[in-house]
Amino acid sequence: MKKSFVLILVAILSMGCVKASKNVATTAPSKSTASTVAAKSVSPPSITEMSENELPDGAKVKKTEGKLFKAVKWTDKAGENLLVMTETGTWNSPRIKHDNPDCMDAELFVYHYIITDGKPVQDWKIYDLASDCEVSVQANFVRGAFSVTDLDGDGISEVWVMYQLAAHGDVSAIPMKLIMHEGADKFAMRGRNQIFVDGSNQGGEFTFDKAFNAAPLAFRDNAKALWNKYLKYNIEAEITQPDEK
Repeated sequence: MKKSFVLILVAILSMGCVKASKNVATTAPSKSTASTVAAKSVSPPSITEMSENELPDGAKVKKTEGKLFKAVKWTDKAGENLLVMTETGTWNSPRIKHDNPDCMDAELFVYHYIITDGKPVQDWKIYDLASDCEVSVQANFVRGAFSVTDLDGDGISEVWVMYQLAAHGDVSAIPMKLIMHEGADKFAMRGRNQIFVDGSNQGGEFTFDKAFNAAPLAFRDNAKALWNKYLKYNIEAEITQPDEK
């Protein structure tokens, strides 16, 4: 009887959403970066955390774009930078057309601004989502993974954002992305987290996009380090910051 119950439960979960999360991270197009550029030892810029009330007009969190996850500012060669990250959580998004009214969505947003004449001017944006699922859907930033660096020592900061997207009803590895921006140039690393299921590891693979493959080695090395650090992070479990050791 117990065995039959387990088989029935697995069958129900397998009927969940199998529609892949949509890859719609949108930014300005990337420029090619020479991979032969040598890495320099440069201290990262000093970052200041901001509350939602401190955000200037023009960079306020929009009501349809969820709750503030993180807001920071720093100064580099480009000027005064402002970054705002939000998550909607699970909801029925007005941006998505649903055939089934019971299907839900989860979205996340990242806005980067340069403060010009005292006002925020958008430099680039990331928007991504998991959508149209009635079983389980989540889109969340990986806690602890955000960072700002200057690995190539050119005075323009590299901004690193990592997140996971899940829209399924089974037990499987979750799509994970690491997006890095240096100015308007975008670099993407895409794959899945790693989970232990049925006696073995599943997932963990990744691919670099064309921009990352042409980038300085220091960029790829840092990307791999972040990926390995958060390889087993799982947004569908309790969302807690991983061991920082």
